[in-house]
Amino acid sequence: AALLLLTPAAAFEYVAPVLVAAASLVLLAQRRITAAAVGMGGEHSMPLRFAVFAVAIYGGYFGAAGGILMLAVLGAMLELPLIRVNAVKNVVAGLSNGVAALGFAVFGPVRWAAVLPLAAGFLAGGWLGPSLVRRLPGEALRVVVVVCGLAVAVKLGYDAYH
Repeated sequence: AALLLLTPAAAFEYVAPVLVAAASLVLLAQRRITAAAVGMGGEHSMPLRFAVFAVAIYGGYFGAAGGILMLAVLGAMLELPLIRVNAVKNVVAGLSNGVAALGFAVFGPVRWAAVLPLAAGFLAGGWLGPSLVRRLPGEALRVVVVVCGLAVAVKLGYDAYH
């Protein structure tokens, strides 16, 4: 939250497409990252724990790509199916976003009229998302997330740089 509140809005607009594309490509390369992480000690690895912390900070700055990055980092750390890693990601992202939201509520300009619709969307997505994810094979889910992430990056890039 502090990072977003202290940097100019234009910086966010220019960096957002790059962040979304990079996060999508990290998820695409997750198998290679996982293979490299095996020698690091998995969930007990300090570099990977730092990566989770860094992505949580980043998620408070830019939530959408933060979820993709967190999925990739946790996937490298945890020897679980993607569906279970996604559940862990949702808990960590919820905590990260909660801390950032508290920071915005206390220190930032908040449009309180938008809070209720956003909260309703968050709750609906949190309720519907897991049931949808459970029905998709892990690799299909990865491809869908990567393709959607790259499409969003292209759209944001076009808007920002055009």
